[in-house]
Amino acid sequence: MGYVNRSIRGYTFLLWVATLLVLVESRRSKQPRCPSGCTCTKDNALCENVRTVPHSFPPDVVSLSFVKSGFTEISGGSFLHTPSLQLLLFTANSFDYIDEDAFQGLPHLEYLFIENNKIESVSPFAFRGLKSLIHLSLAYNNLETLPKDIFKGMDALTKVDLRGNMFNCDCKLKWLVEWMYSTNATVDQLYCSGPPPYQGKKINDLVPQSFDCITAEFALKKTLAFESISVEAFTFGNDQYVVYAQPFSGKCSFMEWDHVNMEFRAYETIESTSTVVCKPMVIDNHLFIVVAQLFGGSHIYKRDNSANKFIKIQDIDILKIRKPNDIETFRLDGEFFFVIADSSKAGSTTVYKWNGNGFYSHQSLHPWYRDTE
Repeated sequence: MGYVNRSIRGYTFLLWVATLLVLVESRRSKQPRCPSGCTCTKDNALCENVRTVPHSFPPDVVSLSFVKSGFTEISGGSFLHTPSLQLLLFTANSFDYIDEDAFQGLPHLEYLFIENNKIESVSPFAFRGLKSLIHLSLAYNNLETLPKDIFKGMDALTKVDLRGNMFNCDCKLKWLVEWMYSTNATVDQLYCSGPPPYQGKKINDLVPQSFDCITAEFALKKTLAFESISVEAFTFGNDQYVVYAQPFSGKCSFMEWDHVNMEFRAYETIESTSTVVCKPMVIDNHLFIVVAQLFGGSHIYKRDNSANKFIKIQDIDILKIRKPNDIETFRLDGEFFFVIADSSKAGSTTVYKWNGNGFYSHQSLHPWYRDTE
């Protein structure tokens, strides 16, 4: 009997050991192996002549290099599967573009070398998220310019190498000169390949004032003293107008372009309540204004030129339009329409059509509920 018990205990022990070995082997088999075309050591990997960026590397790899690879670009999210990388190198490859978020998911990357490739353009957000990057090299590629603020957010940079590119020192590159003056990073000596006035000059010696750039920027023209939720511009009688919807004061405020003083001046007002949209429509030289209100119903006004004022000509069906949010006008086969998007579940987004005397409900759209636009 004792012999039998010992045999059972021995069998149980062997079964437990076998199970443990299976679990260990199973865990080992789940660990990524070195991809085809790559050579891996404990913490380094070298890939040569691969056609795509592999997505499986041993978890301890912190240094990864690509040589003579066949892919045409570094696409977004290429390295999400290697979050531990600290050094990444590309040399003698054939790709010519670096995509947006190409290095996403690399919070520990400190050294990025992209040298002796054929890069012609880089996405403005190619290096987004590389907050730990210390050293960046784009040396000896085919770059003629760089997107503005491409280094934004990379505050840890101490070294940037851009040598060996064919930079065109025009206004598109002015930002780089300004950045070089403000950054704490060291930038190797660069030279202009053009245009002729700058050809052969050191970019490092240029100053922002060296560039004669004419920029088109909006400047503040006038500040209006009221708040508005929407604004519409329109032409009527060869004059230019804008109308503002003011929900708090309950008005449609019109302004007319003053050709003498070259600014908009106050023109007319339609009194209303909780106004969200004042939509102009010009039909057969007549001006109509569709006034959408959150409370008190929505209405249509017409400009009476003889009386020189707006006259309400029609109420809009309050059972369909409960809480208007947007109005758009359009013309189809010579007919005039407008559509009101209703954001109330009890209301209905509705198309209205001009019949020569007024507007009538032409079609209620499918009840999507809470339409906003």
